[in-house]
Amino acid sequence: MTKNPDEGKSPKQLRDERERRIMDAIELKEPDRVPVMTPMGYFPAKYTGIPYSAAYYDYDAWYAACKKTLEDFQPDAIFPQGFTPGKALEMLGPRNMRWPGYGVDEYMGHQSIEIDYMKADEIDMYMKDPSDYMLRIFMSRASEISGGLANLPKLSDLGGGPMGIQMLAAALSEPSVAKTIRELQKVGREMKKWRSRQ
Repeated sequence: MTKNPDEGKSPKQLRDERERRIMDAIELKEPDRVPVMTPMGYFPAKYTGIPYSAAYYDYDAWYAACKKTLEDFQPDAIFPQGFTPGKALEMLGPRNMRWPGYGVDEYMGHQSIEIDYMKADEIDMYMKDPSDYMLRIFMSRASEISGGLANLPKLSDLGGGPMGIQMLAAALSEPSVAKTIRELQKVGREMKKWRSRQ
């Protein structure tokens, strides 16, 4: 039986060795062994026999599956499929994806849906003011609840001081904008429940 070369080493030693191994490979030096860097995707679910949907709906099961997978395989680096609360995603209604347990079987990977976020004639708008474009145009198209963002004025047009704040207050009270903000706040509160666990 082959001896585990990592046996008896402290977590710090293992981390330092892994970092050095990866840096050696990046710097085209010969590492002590070939570094293993892997995107995990939904493999922890498959490996441990749980539904892929756990990555969205069962934090404890997903965390346990990822932990077991990492302990058993001990890669040098990973690109994890993090936990994203499915309920918050459902509330958000992203137009560009479906995920295990929502629009896709619970044992299948997520599906990307191509949508035309940016029109060909909008590139100049984006280049001129990326923040405005992302907030009012791109994000307003991104989800089922974000359409009200399109009715915001350009923030750079509001000006400063009391008059600018009054104009912003008026813009935020516009019914479609106010509805979008309320819905986004609900999503944010749901996401915070899970972030506190990570």
